[in-house]
Amino acid sequence: MILAGLGAEIIKLERPGSGDDARAMAPVQEGVSAYFLAINRGKKSVALDLSKPEGIAIALRLAKSCDVFLENFRGGKAERMGLGESALRSANPRIIYASLSAFGPRGPDFDKPGYDALAQARTGIQSVTGEPGTAGARAGVSILDMGSGMWMAIAILAALFDRERTGRVRRVDGSLYQTGVMWMAYHLVARQMTGRDPSPQGTGTPRSLPTAISRPPIRAFSSGSPMIDCSTGFPSPSAWRRTRVFPPMPRAWRIVARSMQRSAKFSSDVPPRSGWRFSIARAFPQARSNRRANC
Repeated sequence: MILAGLGAEIIKLERPGSGDDARAMAPVQEGVSAYFLAINRGKKSVALDLSKPEGIAIALRLAKSCDVFLENFRGGKAERMGLGESALRSANPRIIYASLSAFGPRGPDFDKPGYDALAQARTGIQSVTGEPGTAGARAGVSILDMGSGMWMAIAILAALFDRERTGRVRRVDGSLYQTGVMWMAYHLVARQMTGRDPSPQGTGTPRSLPTAISRPPIRAFSSGSPMIDCSTGFPSPSAWRRTRVFPPMPRAWRIVARSMQRSAKFSSDVPPRSGWRFSIARAFPQARSNRRANC
């Protein structure tokens, strides 16, 4: 879909009859699935029975006029069907061969099926998602399905550019598992450094503030612009930065405080010009929607 948005002609091969399984995913209105529509915009579809030699022959004939062939089967299945890299290169020596699967082109699980929720669990994403004290949760969107597609689009564009620049043709591989491991990178490195397992943090993060233990009221000052101190999570004083919140009015400050899920107090006291550090940086155990206030 990304490539279609950039102007490419995309031809999607679907099984005759039912087509892509996503066509039946709820909600469906007037025969159209919201899920299918959202992720297949801009694509053309061709019904082709790839279980028959005639279907494979048609696919190879289509490939002769294409720049890229992308398959999304389990590892090794495209090769067994007659749609492996060598078969496609025989049909079109300049074609970019792309493969996107659950676990990649090699390894102990390369030939196993997989889907987004399974990959989120296998890579640990579910273990750091959800409220503190829980066993974790699947992310609310199919982040590995869509994220892997984004990486694949980038890889295809790089392969096309390299072909135009050097004449070389490339194979590009991607997987849900690789994407999940990459997106868990800082958790994995932190685990190696500290020996502590990461855990769900709700909408907060232990690496940046406002995060802490309690939720005292937020206090604003009526003289000048109300100010919030936010920490980037580092212990040194230089890591603090101050954010102005405009305008300096009780109503505006209450809106800011409410968005941070805190009660608000408004004071006429003037904060010291130097050394003033607002307690809000110690007040946030969890990030809440719209509560960062440009910190």
